[in-house]
Amino acid sequence: MKKTRAIVAATAALAVLALGGCTSGGGSAPPVDTTLTVGINTPPISLDPLRAALGNGRWYEDPAYTSVLDLNDDGEVIAGLADEWGYVGEGNTKFSFTLKPDLEFSDGTPLTAQSVVDSYNYFVANGSGPTRPYFFAITAEAVDDLTVELTSATPNPIMDQLVTGDYYAFAPISPAGLADDTARAGDTFGIGPYVLDKEATIPDNVYVYVKNENYFDEDAAKYEKIEVKVIPDYTQQVQALNTGQVELIQVDPNVASTLKDPATVLERASSWNGLLLTDRGGVNTPALADERVRQALAWAIDREAVAKASVGEYGTATTQVAIDGDPSWGYDPELEDAYTQDLDKAKDLLAEAGYPDGFSFTALYQGPSQADSKLVQALASDFAKIGVTMELKPEADFGAWVTDFTSGQYSASIFGGGGVMFLFAQGFWMPDGIMNPYKVSDQEMNDAMAALAVAEGDEVGPAAQEVNRVATLNALSIPVYQQTLIYAHADSVSDVTWVGSSSNLNSITHWTPAS
Repeated sequence: MKKTRAIVAATAALAVLALGGCTSGGGSAPPVDTTLTVGINTPPISLDPLRAALGNGRWYEDPAYTSVLDLNDDGEVIAGLADEWGYVGEGNTKFSFTLKPDLEFSDGTPLTAQSVVDSYNYFVANGSGPTRPYFFAITAEAVDDLTVELTSATPNPIMDQLVTGDYYAFAPISPAGLADDTARAGDTFGIGPYVLDKEATIPDNVYVYVKNENYFDEDAAKYEKIEVKVIPDYTQQVQALNTGQVELIQVDPNVASTLKDPATVLERASSWNGLLLTDRGGVNTPALADERVRQALAWAIDREAVAKASVGEYGTATTQVAIDGDPSWGYDPELEDAYTQDLDKAKDLLAEAGYPDGFSFTALYQGPSQADSKLVQALASDFAKIGVTMELKPEADFGAWVTDFTSGQYSASIFGGGGVMFLFAQGFWMPDGIMNPYKVSDQEMNDAMAALAVAEGDEVGPAAQEVNRVATLNALSIPVYQQTLIYAHADSVSDVTWVGSSSNLNSITHWTPAS
C-alpha cells in the first residue's frame, strides 16, 4: 500500500471516529465515479447542527451545511457564504462579515443577514453540541441585509475561525428548519452542495445525499451522490475497504496491519488520549476533589507500557495536556516528564489526602474502540497497584457515551484533546465547557484562561503554556499517550488531505473522483 506518514502534532478531535468509501468492484472506480460512499463507526447523534458531533461526524453535516467562512486545505480562512470579513477596530471584540448576494437555502428561501442571526441565536439558546460554549460571550446583530456584526464580551482572537464549519454556529439553518426541532433531527435545512435524500436514507444504516439544485456554486458538488454508511466494527471497516465496498476509512491502530493494496494510508500524530477526570468537585467520588489524589493517579501509570499495549507503534507516551506544534497550543518540553511511574509516591499522596486504602470510581469508554478498551483496562491494572479500583463502563456507540457522559453520574472517561489551547481548555476545564459536565470551576485555571484571552503576538505562547502547566500539574486530566490518526483510502478518490498542520481531514465536500 502507498503510505503517507506525517508526524506533526495536531488539533484535537472532540468527537467520534468515522470512515468512508465508494462502492466499486475490487476497490477500483469506474472511469466516471458518480457516487462517493463513506463509512462511519456510529450513526449521528442527530442530523441537527445544534446537536452534531465534531471530527468525522462532520461527514453527516458538511454536505448540506456551508458556513459563513471556510478553511482551505492549507488551514487558511477563506470565503464561504460571506466574501468579506474582518475585525472592527482594535481589541478583538468586534468582527463583521458580509454575505454574498442572492443566496438561497435548499428550500429556496433567501438567505439574509437576519436569517443568519436568527439561526445563530437559536443555536446558542438551544444547542447541545460540543461547540456551543464557545459562543456564550458573543452576540450577533444584522447591520443591513447582508452584513452581520459580532460582539464578544471578552477579547476573542479567533472569531474568524469560529464562523467556519468547524463550529456549526454559523452554518445557517433555514426558517423552516428552526421551526421544527423534530424534522431537523432527520433531515437537512441548510445551504450546502447537497441535501439529504430521505427516501433513500435508512436511519442508523446509511445516509444518502444528492445534489442541491439551489446551491450557488454548481461546481461544488464533486459527486452526484454521497452515501454515509454505518459500520460499527473496525475489523469489518477494513474488510469493506479491502473488498471495494467503501473508499475511505479511519483505521483503528489494532487492525491497521490488515489493510491491503492498493490503499493509500495517511498517518499523522494527533491529540493525546488518556483519562478525563470530570468529577473534580467530588460530587460522586469525593477523593477526586483533592489534587493529591488526582496526582497519585498520574504517578501510578507506566505510560510506555500502556501506550504499547493500547496502540502499539501508533502511540508515544506523554504526560502533559498540550501537544507539540504551533505556540498557541501551549506545549512545554519541561512538562514532558512531569509524571513517571512512581508507585511509592502515588501511595504517599493518597495517604496524605486521607485515602491510604484507596478508593473506587467508574470510568466510561467507547466499547467498539479496541484502542480505548485496551487503554482503560491497562489503566485499571496500574491503579490497582496503589489500591484504587476503577470500574469500567463500556458504551455501545458514541450516542450512548454522550448520554452517560453528560448525565453527571460518572466520574471519569477515556477521552483526549489538544490543539489550540484557548479552544481546547474552554471545552475541558472552564465551568461552561461541554467536556465539564459537573461544571467544576478551578480558580487557577480561570485566571490562566483570562490571561490567555487577552494575549497577543509573542504573549500567546507563554500564556498557553501557563494553561497547560495548571492543567497538567493539578492533574485536571491525565494524558497517557499521543496517538497517531490513521486514514486509508482507495485510489478511486483524490484530494483527501490534512488541513494545514492539524490532524483533521479536509471536508468531505473537497474530495473528488480520481481521474
